[in-house]
Amino acid sequence: SYVLRKMDYVLSMSQSMTKQLKKQNVKKIKEIGNFIDEESIDNERVDNKHKSSGNKRFVFVGSLTLRKKVDLIIKSVFELKSKGVLIYVDIVGDGELRKDLEQTVQKLDLCVLIKFHGHHPKPYSILQKADFFILPSLAEGVSRASLEALFFGVPCILRNVDANSE
Repeated sequence: SYVLRKMDYVLSMSQSMTKQLKKQNVKKIKEIGNFIDEESIDNERVDNKHKSSGNKRFVFVGSLTLRKKVDLIIKSVFELKSKGVLIYVDIVGDGELRKDLEQTVQKLDLCVLIKFHGHHPKPYSILQKADFFILPSLAEGVSRASLEALFFGVPCILRNVDANSE
């Protein structure tokens, strides 16, 4: 915290982060709540008139790690399917759990409902096809993917942790 107090300014990405910095007596804080470059991704917009009113499509964008809890998405799809409710999920990202998650999807016979896309540096077309963005992370600073989803008008379902409520 000594080093932070010596900085000209400290950038914060959320109100909760700003509060933490203030507790450490950091005075020169600039809060940037929306740090995505909207101008640069605005040209990535696609026509969403093709969205169906039938089965809903969800999208997860992020790293495939324990903290992100992608397994909860898979379990939810399985439970809904067992009750006769079909939803589709696009999983965009890569990580240490990808192989295990893909095997679980295959074992539960969900390959038609859940598609893995791997890492995409610009996942905007997949994101915009979704009815909802979902992020069940146990911890999250400020999710860039959720900010991008909101920018493209995709409602977000987020766990109430860290700055997600902002």
